[in-house]
Amino acid sequence: LRGFIQGSARFYTEYRQHVIAVRDVWANFRRPDGTQRFGLETHEPEFAVISEILREGQARGEFREFDPRVMAITLRHALDGLATLVSTDPDLDVDAYTRELVAIFDGATRSPA
Repeated sequence: LRGFIQGSARFYTEYRQHVIAVRDVWANFRRPDGTQRFGLETHEPEFAVISEILREGQARGEFREFDPRVMAITLRHALDGLATLVSTDPDLDVDAYTRELVAIFDGATRSPA
């Protein structure tokens, strides 16, 4: 989980211009009827993979009991928020923000000692 968050942040930072372009397409690409082409359902394959990783962590006792799909969706939204900040705030301390995200999700998933 930590590696996924850190890797995503690193990618957003290293490919900032690409992130900006993808976010623009994501928000503005429309179907003929005017509805957005891309939505939360576009992330379903990612949700499935992350949910399975979380379930495995629960089975091993590394993570507490929680709804893996809810956690996967929450993680995606947190990372999308970081991508937005990276693309709009050139002064963002990405390392500090990433450390905070790691701490938040560590606390949210940690199995009680």
